Amino acid sequence: MTYWRMRIRDGKGGQDLWPICQEHEVAAITYDGIRDIDLRPYSENLHPPSWNQINGSAAKTSLSRFAWQIRGGDTIFVASHGEIVGMGHPSANSGELGYRFDPNSPIAPNDGVPWHQLIDMDWETSFNSFKPASMRAPLLHSCRPAPDPPRAFCTIESIQDLVERCASNPSNSREEAD
Repeated sequence: MTYWRMRIRDGKGGQDLWPICQEHEVAAITYDGIRDIDLRPYSENLHPPSWNQINGSAAKTSLSRFAWQIRGGDTIFVASHGEIVGMGHPSANSGELGYRFDPNSPIAPNDGVPWHQLIDMDWETSFNSFKPASMRAPLLHSCRPAPDPPRAFCTIESIQDLVERCASNPSNSREEAD
């Protein structure tokens, strides 16, 4: 299982799309250059021709992880305004990629341009938001508890805080099937 932390908003400081994604039971991401591109035929090593239209390496990394790394069995924590506001699990079978392209996506910010890059999610409906010890992280990043703090994400204290908080509250954790 891999833990992911992401923000779901339209640009830096833009519209928060978490409520819409929660309502439609998806996680969503998009960037100029790939808005209408289905990424399933591509991979982390073979990008679509318009890949270089994505502005910045952090955006490319986030999109790459979203499309080709998040799998069933993983956990996504949703961050907004310095808090963890949601938690869920991709609906895909354990180990299968969660990504899908939806040409009729219901996720669209106020500008009306749909976000087609989605992952179907089982969002925890009784999750209680909280402020972790640290929120320093790229837009989307993998984090696994380890002896040393993951350099690019956060302190171990903060990811352990996430995991322990969910483990200590049964309504915030998913039961694993045998």
